[in-house]
Amino acid sequence: MFKDLFRHSFIYGIASILQNAAGFFLLPLYTAYLTVSDYGILEAIIVSVTILISILQLGLGSALFKYYAYDETDNPEQSANRLIISSTFFFLLIFVGCIIAAALFFVEDLSLLLFDTAQYRQLMTLLLVIVLLESMYVVPIAYLRIQNRSVVISLLRGGSFLSQVSLTIFFIVGLNQKIDGVLYARVLTGSVFAFLFVWFIRNEFVRRFSIRVIRELLSYSVFLIPVSICNLILMMSNRYFILLFYDSEALGLFSVPNKIASLLLLAVSAFQMAWPSIMFRIKDREDARAVYSRVLSYYIFLFLFFLLILSSFSGELILLLSNSKYFAGRSYIVVLCLSYFFYGFFYVGTVGINIFKKTYYQTIATVTGAVVNLALNYWLTPIYGIMGTCIVLCVSYALVGVLAMLFSQRIYRVPIEWERILKYLLSFAAIAFVCALGQAEISLTYFLLKFVVIFLLFPLVLIVTRIVTPAERRAALSSVHNLWLHVKWYHPK
Repeated sequence: MFKDLFRHSFIYGIASILQNAAGFFLLPLYTAYLTVSDYGILEAIIVSVTILISILQLGLGSALFKYYAYDETDNPEQSANRLIISSTFFFLLIFVGCIIAAALFFVEDLSLLLFDTAQYRQLMTLLLVIVLLESMYVVPIAYLRIQNRSVVISLLRGGSFLSQVSLTIFFIVGLNQKIDGVLYARVLTGSVFAFLFVWFIRNEFVRRFSIRVIRELLSYSVFLIPVSICNLILMMSNRYFILLFYDSEALGLFSVPNKIASLLLLAVSAFQMAWPSIMFRIKDREDARAVYSRVLSYYIFLFLFFLLILSSFSGELILLLSNSKYFAGRSYIVVLCLSYFFYGFFYVGTVGINIFKKTYYQTIATVTGAVVNLALNYWLTPIYGIMGTCIVLCVSYALVGVLAMLFSQRIYRVPIEWERILKYLLSFAAIAFVCALGQAEISLTYFLLKFVVIFLLFPLVLIVTRIVTPAERRAALSSVHNLWLHVKWYHPK
């Protein structure tokens, strides 16, 4: 079971990284060819695309997971699953298409709303086209996830990544298109891969459309829409507060550190994609609670380790991926990484809410967090600037994660390995303190010191204190050995 979880998490991790890696991989190009203000404008547009796609899909991608059932019927016209996939895809295409068509008449107003000027009408038009194209991914990706075809998703995401990177370089470097070029590249990539994703589910399309199916799906997903909106507020409202109280240049200075911290968010998203199918599959096993408990511990161990790496090498990463204009943002990375760590608790710690379908508890937690987020951002952003928005994000996600876990524990108690987790946190804090001593200066000496402390001393501490059990150590070594055998098989002498 754990192998399946880690394997699918790893593959979905590749897919998530490839889905978002274009912006990260192109960061040196953006910071070299775009001004800080231009990069802030680009960040606002990309964030707006994400928000619109998340809202307009109406939670139907998640609803498909609940209502899809394995069906062995060969006749496409009689297959309930095919009817569900087909009806959902065409409903979503028509719904999003109508919304985008109407919004195209108001691109000037959208530009004024976002940037306080109407000069970005063309950028708003490209934004809406991207939303329409990438909304067509929703149902195909949900279907491929249901079928556990994680490799196919990763391959498609890989192709999308290569296409977007190549086209962006062509438009920015070759044609000097700058922000417009980034969006043109995304439109072209979206057009090609919307076709490819739909091609993979073409056999699921039937000649019938079921209003009953859509009504049932919406009856479930309607409770997920507030959660989705509140999650978007939690994760992305800080960009708009920075634009409101400062300007696009300040948003650019925030965006580079956030892009680096988002590497942890990608890892959390990979876990989020792989975990539901495993969680529901084992819910009736006698040892289910023990397994859920162990997964929670592993989440804390692994993701705090990722946090330690990103925060300890924050200065080096900023200089590697951008330039000295953004270096002051290294202090933001620690707080942002901690925020995304707490974000994962909303998924790993809410087993009871999910298996007993008490999703309204998630709504309560996220609505509470979103309200607190908006209030604190309005209060702290004009006083403390970018660091204020980072602290607000961390506080908000901690509140949501803790509330959701408390609600879930009331429904279905999962034992928590408190002693083991506490020992790990103390060890983590000690190592983090040592690494922080090397943050004041960027040099080879401090880099090597942090590397040795994190990758050699920290694992040794975990073994000596028996935080990692002998059985877990043997399992980890076995996995590394198997991976090495695969590498040797693919690369024979």
